[in-house]
Amino acid sequence: MSLSQEDFEEIFEIFKVECDEHIQNLNRALISLEENPEQSDLIELIFREAHSLKGAARMIDLKKIEEIAHHMETILGKIKNEELKFSEDVNTLTLKGLDTIERIVGTISNGGAEEDADASSILRELKTLSEQHASDQKISSGKKIKKTVSEKKIKKKEIKKEIKRDLSLFSEETRMACTLLLDSLVEIEKTGDDSKKVKTAFESAHALKGSARIVKHQEMGDLAFSMEKLIKAVLEKKKTFSNEMIVCLLEASKLIEVFIVQVEKQEASVIPSNYLKIWSVLDRLSEEANASKDRGVKASKENHAGRKPRDLKKTEAPVVTVSEIKTEKSHQAILKNTASSVRVSSEKLDSLMGQAGELLIMKLKARQRLMDTQSIIDGFGGLSREIKNKCTQTRKTQRAGDDFLDQEKTDLFHTFLEKIGGEYSHVSEQLENLHKSLFDDYRQFSIIIDRLQDDVRKTRLFPFQTVLDTFPRMVRDLSSSLKKKVKLETFGASIELDKYILEHIKDPLMHIIRNCIDHGIESQEERMNLGKPETGVVKVEAVQKGNNAVIKVSDDGKGISLERIRASAIKKAIYTADEINQMKEKQVLNLIFHPGFSTNEIITDISGRGVGMDVVKSNIEKLNGTIDIDTREGQGSVFSMLIPLTLSTTQTLKIFVAGETFFLPVSMVERIVKVVENDLPVIEGFPAIHYCGSYIPYVRLSSILELSDEKAEEDATTEVEKSVAILKSGRVLAAFGIDLFLGEEEILMKGLGPYMLRIRNILGVTIMRDGTIAPVLNVGDIINTVQLRKITSTKREKPSQKHTRVQSILVVDDSIMTRTLTKNIIESYGYLVMTAFDGEDALNKLQQKEFDLIVSDVQMPNMDGLELTHFIKQDKHLKDKPVILVTALESVEDKKRGIDVGADAYIVKSSFDQSNLIQTIKRLL
Repeated sequence: MSLSQEDFEEIFEIFKVECDEHIQNLNRALISLEENPEQSDLIELIFREAHSLKGAARMIDLKKIEEIAHHMETILGKIKNEELKFSEDVNTLTLKGLDTIERIVGTISNGGAEEDADASSILRELKTLSEQHASDQKISSGKKIKKTVSEKKIKKKEIKKEIKRDLSLFSEETRMACTLLLDSLVEIEKTGDDSKKVKTAFESAHALKGSARIVKHQEMGDLAFSMEKLIKAVLEKKKTFSNEMIVCLLEASKLIEVFIVQVEKQEASVIPSNYLKIWSVLDRLSEEANASKDRGVKASKENHAGRKPRDLKKTEAPVVTVSEIKTEKSHQAILKNTASSVRVSSEKLDSLMGQAGELLIMKLKARQRLMDTQSIIDGFGGLSREIKNKCTQTRKTQRAGDDFLDQEKTDLFHTFLEKIGGEYSHVSEQLENLHKSLFDDYRQFSIIIDRLQDDVRKTRLFPFQTVLDTFPRMVRDLSSSLKKKVKLETFGASIELDKYILEHIKDPLMHIIRNCIDHGIESQEERMNLGKPETGVVKVEAVQKGNNAVIKVSDDGKGISLERIRASAIKKAIYTADEINQMKEKQVLNLIFHPGFSTNEIITDISGRGVGMDVVKSNIEKLNGTIDIDTREGQGSVFSMLIPLTLSTTQTLKIFVAGETFFLPVSMVERIVKVVENDLPVIEGFPAIHYCGSYIPYVRLSSILELSDEKAEEDATTEVEKSVAILKSGRVLAAFGIDLFLGEEEILMKGLGPYMLRIRNILGVTIMRDGTIAPVLNVGDIINTVQLRKITSTKREKPSQKHTRVQSILVVDDSIMTRTLTKNIIESYGYLVMTAFDGEDALNKLQQKEFDLIVSDVQMPNMDGLELTHFIKQDKHLKDKPVILVTALESVEDKKRGIDVGADAYIVKSSFDQSNLIQTIKRLL
């Protein structure tokens, strides 16, 4: 199919979405099948998904994807027909095929061509397996086929295989024809008698008739033949499609799908109860269509190949209307549902959500205008009452007989006052009516905005399952590479969250799960020695709690060692030993969120770089959420995240501190209480509040925000009650003195823009109803400041090293090509590089010249990289020199050997890229 570039781009976007769905379904099903190979229904599902993927690629003329999917379909077909045993190796190859398809789609999405993506290796492997004969496979029972088997039995087996092969071919051809027929009919119903679509429908019905005759399925053949005749009449302009014809043809297509399944499963032909009615209507319509051209000629029954369905006893087909056709699942309902749904880009939804959020600001401003109007009304009412009072007083004075007032002037004055009072009363009445109208409008306006926001919010809600689907594959690959047995259990898949939340929670969850498997779950041997099950368990569960979701990731591994965290923090000069000793357990645990922090003894392609957990915390905070850690050594760890279900609007508390207005997210406010500062007890040198059976620290919020607060200083010397906000981050509580609590308010929070991505204590800003901007406070930052208040002033920065010389690096590798390539990469970043061809040559150069870092291969002649590293770490002059091992050896045992000899980083060549190497060098220097 030849497409213009514009058409291709439009169709490719649709294909990309469909391809993603197929790959996600295949990944999920393949992992589930590997865990329980007895699920025969899953094999059928996987086969169909691969077939659909192949068909979609063929339609858009993506040859490589089509070929990969074709081989995958063939392999899965053999598994379904029991010609091939489903194994971990077969599954790994199939998953690699899906990865390749994903990579090809990514290449095209980035403006490349399908040819730019190399798929030769995976195609070769898939083709080899797909063409492999069943007899070449190892029998799981270990029994060999005896050569003494009779020729008769061999012949029988070969015949069975031929039948299976024919059935496989039948399945592929008929399913494709049936899909084309359905698609064509649906398009015809939407757009009318499109000649191309009618021709496609006719050819598809003809193909179905031929396939049915090959497998000798009479009912299917009869049905397809009647469909073919009816569509042919339309093609020859004898008749036009009516709603009755379309519905009947669609119902017949669904029956053919039932027959196809029967043939595939080699089941006895079971005729559905509505078959006769549908067939008779088709027959009647086709006769009417062919008779309309020449009314004197009756459609010949010989055209029906002289056959009738087995259960049809009457020679004449009874006249049955379409309204009588009832199936369990009406295709008309399916069409209706399809027509009522449209695919909308996420950018449009984001824009719609943003505009709906802006309406909230307009709602708040309208409310403020309503309050302003009420204030004006109150002013007019007061003025009117004052005028009336003046009139009354003047008249009383006149009646008292005061002679100094001129009667005529007094009367004029009274008249004037009464006139003014009347006008004021009239204006006040008009304002009252205006206020009533404005209030009615505001109420309607609010209802419409609230409904609109709710509807828009719902369009962006997706089940948590969409994120969970990506993890089984990751867990499988990672546990396999680490030679560990890990089972992933998920709960709460049906909970719906905002699309933005789901997109931004995926990476934090991925980092945590990786850490659970790499750092938490022990090796199989360790678990057996500890009396634990051989297979470790990682759980991901989500529950809804009000307007928030609580997501927990837990493992049953060895837990987090507080001693290792303390030692690593001291080693990396993040804190001194004295500072660490002052910290409580929760503060020590939170150090894992510090940028660049890691307890790994060696940097690998999986972990140890110190990036991951800090990303987790920052991403959670961007979602207005919190994260908390609970761990028990030898039993495992639990990471608990509290995040909102949606970010369209945020419920907040409005507070007043040091003359400024701030907002606090309601989800992080435990309670608002009143205290007298003078009466607070002092615990460990600081004021504290007794709350829920324990003491929590108290501090003025103005001091945390570094605002001058003269009023707070005055209050400290008096017995005045002060409002206090008890805030929480995870399970940590702290109390903050505020000047005034102004109530609860729903706000639209905005980010700080690209120039202020991260400001301490500030989460974002909002526009208040009077048009002014107010900050939304970051509760996590505020509580963290309180937790570290004893050590923030003494925290020392790691001294910056200003190098007056270019740093030098020694590259050791026995391959001249690898040596040269690595040298060129490192030199391009401004380092001075020398090379050595093996360990002995490297030692000679280390004795002659000083190097800042060594990058070495492992497998080399004379002295390998492990021996070289061991020698360097044992030498008192060289032991502080960082060593990076870059090697093809990627097993857990190999990495352990690297740790044992003292290597600082271990990079596997299969995951090697230049940014990976340079980042590791920068981190170690």
